[in-house]
Amino acid sequence: MSSSQLPLERLSTGSTAFDQLLGGGLPVRSLSVIAGEPGAGKTLFALQVLFHLGREGKKGLYLTTLSEPALKLIQYMQQFSFFDERLMGKELIFADLGSVVRGRDADAVLKAIVSRVEQEEPAIVVIDSFKAIRDILGDPASVRTFVYDLAVHTAGWGAASLFVGEYTDEEIETHAEFTIADGIIRFRIRREELTAVRVVEILKLRGANQVSGRHFFEIGPDGLTFFPRVRGPEAGSIPPISYTDRVSTGIAGLDDMLGGGVPRTSSTVIQGATGTGKTLIGLQFLLEGARR
Repeated sequence: MSSSQLPLERLSTGSTAFDQLLGGGLPVRSLSVIAGEPGAGKTLFALQVLFHLGREGKKGLYLTTLSEPALKLIQYMQQFSFFDERLMGKELIFADLGSVVRGRDADAVLKAIVSRVEQEEPAIVVIDSFKAIRDILGDPASVRTFVYDLAVHTAGWGAASLFVGEYTDEEIETHAEFTIADGIIRFRIRREELTAVRVVEILKLRGANQVSGRHFFEIGPDGLTFFPRVRGPEAGSIPPISYTDRVSTGIAGLDDMLGGGVPRTSSTVIQGATGTGKTLIGLQFLLEGARR
């Protein structure tokens, strides 16, 4: 990215580790789909973000469709340390779209969403479950039109939008919401013998230098805790090896054979059969360093 370009304004998720994976946080005015199987942590992640932003004075709007009722969600959230009752009804607004969605009228659903967003003027909007809207509307052509019309509105809201849903890998590849989304974040539970490992992957995030690959996370009393995967050093972060700056091995004759010793900051493999002196070379090298 050119230094003359302005960086995207971002919203923190409340997790320093996950913000780093996103390249700094969720871009403002972006639309991201949070996908994953049941129980993977999608809803909890969205709520954790909302409460964090609420404590910063940024308003959040949580629109439920045909997933868990708001009262049940609130009762469940009270078990986590990030829950703050003072934010309810002020910085954090819950609204149910279930009755409108059941009408199977895409225009009515779109109107209800847009009307509520314009009324509340939030910094972040969550629709959970967006997949339920797709399933109820049914007709592929109507769903695609609805998704694109909604995307046009989200672009003008000035808020970050999170569409939460239980999507399969095949649906991620084919559904329209993933085509228009700026970001795709997938949560998974990977079974390994008698244990289950929770994995998150950022498949897409426009305008961000996100960290690709699979990262681990756990769910505990504080919500989701992320553990980024181990990465190689960034280009330019390690100084180049100087082949003129040598370090003595402390072994007479070997330094001459090596042109003065081994290059400083280099890694050297000592290879040989049992009893050929590999360990002695290593010990002599350490002793020479200690003497110096």
